[in-house]
Amino acid sequence: MPSHVSGRRAAPAALFAVVSSLVLATRVFVAFDAVRIRVVTDSRQVSTGIVRMNVTDERADALRPPAAVIARIANDSTSAQQISVRVNGRTICRVNVPARVSRRVDCVVFDSWARGVDPEIVLESTEAASWKLEYLELATHHGRTTGVVHAFVLPAASTGYSRPHSAWAVVTGLVLISLFLLPPPIFSIRPVRILYSVVSAIVFLFFVLVQLSPVLSPYRLVLSMWTFSGLVSLPVAPRVWLVLTRIDARARANPRVEKLREHIVNIAAQLWRMVRLRDAWVAVAMGVTVSGIGLAYGSRAIGGADQYGYVSQAELWLRHDLRTEQSFVSELPWPRAAWAFSPLGYRPYYQDERFIVPVYPPGLPMALAGVKRFAGHTAMFGVVPLTAGLLVLATYGVGRRLRSSGVGLIGAWLIANSPTVLFMMMQTMTDVPVAAAWTWAFFLLLGPTTANAAAAGLISSAAVLIRPNLAPLVAILSLHYLFKIRHSSRRGKALAQLAMFLSGALPGITAVALINRHLFGSPLMSGYGSATELYDLSNVPANLRNYLAWLIESHTPVALGGLVAIFVPARRLWPGLRDRSVFIVIGAFVAFVWISYCAWHIFDDRWWFTRLLLATWPLIMIGAGAIFAAAYHATPTRIRPVVVVFVIAVGVVQIRFAAEHTAFVIGAGDRRYVGGSRLVGRMTEPNSVIVSHTFVGAIRYYGGRMTLNYENLPKEMLDEAVDSLRSHGVRTYAALEDWEVTPFRQRFAGARCLTSLDRKPIAIYQEPGRLLLFDLSELRPRSEPVVQTDIELGWRAAQPVSPPELVITR
Repeated sequence: MPSHVSGRRAAPAALFAVVSSLVLATRVFVAFDAVRIRVVTDSRQVSTGIVRMNVTDERADALRPPAAVIARIANDSTSAQQISVRVNGRTICRVNVPARVSRRVDCVVFDSWARGVDPEIVLESTEAASWKLEYLELATHHGRTTGVVHAFVLPAASTGYSRPHSAWAVVTGLVLISLFLLPPPIFSIRPVRILYSVVSAIVFLFFVLVQLSPVLSPYRLVLSMWTFSGLVSLPVAPRVWLVLTRIDARARANPRVEKLREHIVNIAAQLWRMVRLRDAWVAVAMGVTVSGIGLAYGSRAIGGADQYGYVSQAELWLRHDLRTEQSFVSELPWPRAAWAFSPLGYRPYYQDERFIVPVYPPGLPMALAGVKRFAGHTAMFGVVPLTAGLLVLATYGVGRRLRSSGVGLIGAWLIANSPTVLFMMMQTMTDVPVAAAWTWAFFLLLGPTTANAAAAGLISSAAVLIRPNLAPLVAILSLHYLFKIRHSSRRGKALAQLAMFLSGALPGITAVALINRHLFGSPLMSGYGSATELYDLSNVPANLRNYLAWLIESHTPVALGGLVAIFVPARRLWPGLRDRSVFIVIGAFVAFVWISYCAWHIFDDRWWFTRLLLATWPLIMIGAGAIFAAAYHATPTRIRPVVVVFVIAVGVVQIRFAAEHTAFVIGAGDRRYVGGSRLVGRMTEPNSVIVSHTFVGAIRYYGGRMTLNYENLPKEMLDEAVDSLRSHGVRTYAALEDWEVTPFRQRFAGARCLTSLDRKPIAIYQEPGRLLLFDLSELRPRSEPVVQTDIELGWRAAQPVSPPELVITR
């Protein structure tokens, strides 16, 4: 190699390697404990020019300086205002807010505060003009990104993240120099050469920007290890591929190496044939493994709103009455008492507010009730893990019918380790069961017989019972038979299949309509409200961005490729499929689910809200499987193992994401609902009311006490409610998790009984979580709280206690 050529390569190689090593050493995190404390969540009008508040959240102790103070201020006045922000008496920043403008304020506090001391935050304007504080939060970071680029925006001086060992930076630099000294890739197509150069330049400039961010701005940008690795691989991977190809070409010229290669390829081919002969058993093994993981690590306790709503409704089905009497609410003088005494998952009966009825759909509770009747209470908590295994099997079946058993296995593999599936199968909720039901309906829909059509209709009927808002999917699936009627020479059979499918789907739709009519007064009215109340098309753009970002973040960009594969069904991806009209059905199915939930509420930054779209996951992963299969067959034989390794690696990355986001500790964490509720039951009188939110259902179910959902209590009515209950001979307590204390204070600011929260709690349940029990009636003397830690439940689920009753004296 000529020396001048080596010199031209050495300079950029050294530059890229040095910049990458610096970024790895200083701007990459392997662990980051993000803390965000919402101090103000509701917009506040400030008429005196000053607002003062204390951060009572215990997580403030975990915030080490420098910490970010983020606010949004709306200047309502006709002149500009200067707002100063002070923390513990020290001014940390000043900002000018023009007239009639809403501005975000990013400040940094450098001084630490003593552990256990509530920091005080003050915002004050130069003149006592009217302005509005829309929100305020204290956090470790100014912002974050998810998806392809996973990064945090920190204060410039912040170093509060775990970095890789410095040795990795040295090794990375040496490896990158070596790789960039390799011959550059030679692309025969000029636009590809230009694209490679542009991508390499963008990665380099981005690393420079990341490294210089604290110098150029008041912020520091830090990347995850996975993001850094992915960005580095963009300019490096083509060079490595070129070298491997040349090495392979030289090795093939050696007869001994070629003979060894042929032996390896033959052995791999034989193993693959064995797998394909037993592919159904491989899919079964994956399904059994997933169900086993769910049974081992899943929750056997009712936790938040959804679990309580479904499990308690199952008890009502066993009782043959979906109404629960609460006649005492008619004796209470304050407004919306019936709503306040409706736990999460329930609402007042439309004909008589002395009764409450379940909000959630009946499908899953009916299944839970049937399982409990024949297999016992604990068996109820195995329903969702078992449906997760059935979801894996159905995905394999659909993939096999759409293309091949290989595609089915890849789709089943990606579903088996999907973070959304792993996360949601640990809880008694509808997301996994409804996805399993629709996927099995698809599998049977693709079958050739009339019996398949009837079974598809029956399973669609069950899916509608589980989640009625997806009932229009029945019409979408019936399009498959309409296309067969139009194009088939055997129209009689296709008409019979359509009739059998619709006959099977009709019972579920009818049952939902009758139950809605009985509970809510109209067949078209659900427990959540009418469609016009639930859906707003203006939410679609924001939700679509969120869902796509969460999809890529949790399932890698491979999932995005799966979406493309089913909406652009190229023949190369689906070569053996004769009737391609099925992709109209698949596309309409996926589009309806996505649009319906994109038009629903806009949720906060929680990736697991992708659970709402889980019914489309199998089709997306089968699309990804088709891409992998096409790549496998288009790749030279010697390179095909790379495709297989990549498929396995995607699954490993998904499992790692699920583990990092607490999927496998949900069951252990939900034990607090049992232990905390039992402690509340022991520490309170039978004729008492427990004010709560997250525990409002669990305390009824495990503690045997009447609960009041403070989210449904008017903000000005807390004192009146406590006084009214006391006058009727009922004591009132508050059971709050530690993070709920601040929102509770903010909601009922100014209430007299909030002074009870300034005293020591009566009892504390901690590890996992921390539940505090306060006496709002102020009838108990101050004493040291009773403290209880985690309880062991064993493999049996905790039994519910008798339903709570409340006696109102006149």
